[in-house]
Amino acid sequence: MREKGALLRESYPLHILVVNKVDPGNNGAQKSFIFQSLPNRLNGWLKPYVDLEPFELAIAMTLAVFCIERHSEPQLLILSVFGLLVPVLARSGLYWILITILNFAGYWDGLWILSNHSWLYGYWSIAITLSLFCPDPKKALAESARWLIVLVFFFAIFWKITSVEYIDGRYFDYCILADARFTPIGLLCGIDGQTAAMNRDLLSAYVYLADVEGSVQLTTTKWVPFASFILTWWTLLIEFAVCISFALPKRIISHFWRHALLIIFIYTTYSLAQVNGFGWILTAMGISQIKLNS
Repeated sequence: MREKGALLRESYPLHILVVNKVDPGNNGAQKSFIFQSLPNRLNGWLKPYVDLEPFELAIAMTLAVFCIERHSEPQLLILSVFGLLVPVLARSGLYWILITILNFAGYWDGLWILSNHSWLYGYWSIAITLSLFCPDPKKALAESARWLIVLVFFFAIFWKITSVEYIDGRYFDYCILADARFTPIGLLCGIDGQTAAMNRDLLSAYVYLADVEGSVQLTTTKWVPFASFILTWWTLLIEFAVCISFALPKRIISHFWRHALLIIFIYTTYSLAQVNGFGWILTAMGISQIKLNS
């Protein structure tokens, strides 16, 4: 029988598991598990990214979003990959000037018809670039992120309350009946996959025959208006809460509630409307404020 405190080694195909058991009479009694070989190498490779501070993590997350969402633009993709592989490069202001230029250059032909998240990529790139030329980059980026969030949600609310189609529920009526991203909500309202596909086909035909006057009747159920009402006013409520929480000074509302409300918005919004890039950039903005606000 082994004595207390002895080492027990067992060999496995990919690694060695070492269990070190200290005498239980000792107050410092503990068990440590050391994974060597392949798992240990992987841990070594990933350690620089796991140990990133919020400021650096926000930058790395932004570059990862560009790699995924802008992969069709080779110059921006290659530069973003280099920034992820060489962290010191990603903290260079000159590097981010180039990233920002490439960001807008990729949209130049259709600059005035860009989607909201495309503009956000550009604004956030500018914020990161400017912060890296400030005496305190972390504080500068955190403040920029805070006010970008306020502006993003302010204009989102402004658009909604000035759009009759949104306030009366027609926007979410359309989403539930014909937008594939809202299929789970449609199923809850009694709109099966076949009916949703038929609605989408009718809309496609109507758009194709845009010169023809008239309208198209989509198949609906009695539950769709109710779901539209809930989605319409929940979206306004959570966006207003996020906007106000980040606009108010910290002596009035704690940073915990700022981040909690932002997380609730991201989870409830982008689990349905899967504009993943927008959600991840908002997440990066929130992360960039964690150390400053802790």
